[in-house]
Amino acid sequence: MSVPPYVQEIPAAEVHYHSASHCDSRGRVFWWKRGLYRGITAPHSEFYMNLFKSGVVQHLMDQNMLVETETTNCVAPDFPLVVKHRAVPFVSYANEWCPQMLRDAGLLLLEIVDALLHHDLLLTSANPWSILFDGVRPLLVDFCDIVPLQAEDWERFRDEYCTDFVQPLQLMAEGRGSLARWILSEYEH
Repeated sequence: MSVPPYVQEIPAAEVHYHSASHCDSRGRVFWWKRGLYRGITAPHSEFYMNLFKSGVVQHLMDQNMLVETETTNCVAPDFPLVVKHRAVPFVSYANEWCPQMLRDAGLLLLEIVDALLHHDLLLTSANPWSILFDGVRPLLVDFCDIVPLQAEDWERFRDEYCTDFVQPLQLMAEGRGSLARWILSEYEH
């Protein structure tokens, strides 16, 4: 299949997948020419392109909820849609955060869900692994976590939120921060 001249085809040999991006059927994060990109798979590319067209992505970025993300004219092997993310300069994870950071990340997820519900959308997961701090500001970095709302997803989201935010924060408030951090270090609990 030939690629139109206005589309940049990223050679497979130049794609360097992010080590934590391996389990999402909707897309994968990779480095290319010192930039951070996410390839979106064919079954999901139209949905995610529509998030840009509808203004959902811009709204989340304007509200400082989503890391800066833009469409590109690139395609990559298995990815008909490639978006570019601004790389957050310092990566930290929930088991390293102070209680206030975990609280702020949890509040961010609730704000994002509130904004998404107006468009019949939800986040596929309610865990802190989708959030990074840019200085003191939490940002959603897992763009492919945004999915169409399904009734059964709400309960799963709520339960995961309680497990990954409410319960660890309760433990921290009780002076059991080491246990909370140990639980948070286990990605799959």
